[in-house]
Amino acid sequence: MAETHDNMKEYISTTRQKQKAYFHSGATLALPFRKQMLRKLASAMHQYEKALADALWQDLHKSYEEAYLTELSIVYGEIRNHLRHLRKWARPERKCSPLAIMPATSKIIKQPLGNTLIIAPWNYPVQLLLNPLVGAISSGCTAMLKPSPYVPNVSRVLTEMIRATCPEEYIAIVEGIIDHEEIITAPAFDDNLCIICSKEHPLASKQVITPDDLHDQQFILREKGSGTRKIFEQLMRKHHIPYKVKWESNSTPAITDAVAYNLGLAFVPVRCVNGKASRDSICICPIQEINMKRYFFIAYHKYHPMTSAMQDFINYVSALPYDFQ
Repeated sequence: MAETHDNMKEYISTTRQKQKAYFHSGATLALPFRKQMLRKLASAMHQYEKALADALWQDLHKSYEEAYLTELSIVYGEIRNHLRHLRKWARPERKCSPLAIMPATSKIIKQPLGNTLIIAPWNYPVQLLLNPLVGAISSGCTAMLKPSPYVPNVSRVLTEMIRATCPEEYIAIVEGIIDHEEIITAPAFDDNLCIICSKEHPLASKQVITPDDLHDQQFILREKGSGTRKIFEQLMRKHHIPYKVKWESNSTPAITDAVAYNLGLAFVPVRCVNGKASRDSICICPIQEINMKRYFFIAYHKYHPMTSAMQDFINYVSALPYDFQ
């Protein structure tokens, strides 16, 4: 099953409108802001450098040396160059006025265009996505990024890095829906996620919980590498929420049982705790400002012989109501 946005066109349209509003607010125009975001991008790249190099090896078999030489170092150099020269580039440029309008003075004032779209190919997927992004940030634009679907591991790491670094109304990244003439995809279901706590936990008495309430809380999480764990880590980075991992398990029932004993908070699908909330002394925390939903698609090969078991599975999943819990 492939996991992606339920309605990519709607998501892109909504995000584009957010970016337009953010650009017209003037937030991206100040030179100190542009330089700050360039440094933030460089810092994020350093943080994700090993993950990017590993992903480049998995997708393209680029060694660490090749990945650094042909991808990462080029982006680092581009950022340093822009930080060094940005003030000069942004300065109005005086020009000679035509004789017909003398004694007027003339100058070129450089202004950003607004929203930009950056689509990267597969062969140099890091530098050909991030180098243009450096230019977009320097010029005071917002950006929508589209990494190549042919390098899924690189795309996944880039998506996590960008979403942890920039709000989507400023820099958004869209991973491609599987689009191949021999691959068929169909929406399956939406999966609501939630944070749960024991009814004895201090958060249980709150009517509304903000991201600040989650700071430094102890969590019982799925094992590293699981889809639920990755989404949790991305959300915590995006909202700058520090947390502590008390325990890890590959069993969601074991995690919910531990929460019932007030051993910590947990991040689980809503459907896994429905009916248990009252029976097992578990509360679903009403979190504000954080969208906790993922979307699943069925993907199968057009020319693969359709077995009865495959057809039964497709019929079963297709019959599930959206937002099923």
